Amino acid sequence: LGVANTFASAGVAAAATNPIDVVKTRLQVAGANPDVFSYRGPIDCLAKLIRAEGPAALFAGLVGRFLYAGPGFAIFLPTYDVLKRLAVSGAGGAPRSGG
Repeated sequence: LGVANTFASAGVAAAATNPIDVVKTRLQVAGANPDVFSYRGPIDCLAKLIRAEGPAALFAGLVGRFLYAGPGFAIFLPTYDVLKRLAVSGAGGAPRSGG
């Protein structure tokens, strides 16, 4: 994968998973400090969040996730691909066994 493709893919993944991360974070805060949030579980959290703050609240912090995921994966995945190819070619072209 190229750097631009990886960056774009990371951005799509960040946007798709951000609502899950927002709910997870709210549940963690509720567990640590029930006075801040009170939820019975993830579905209750999702319903209360949308009712109180609207659907846009599910995408709170998305810019930060883009800034983290985009460059991180744009560097990691192409580097991994290059190193994997070098390792395979250094081993006589045959992939090494995992065990």
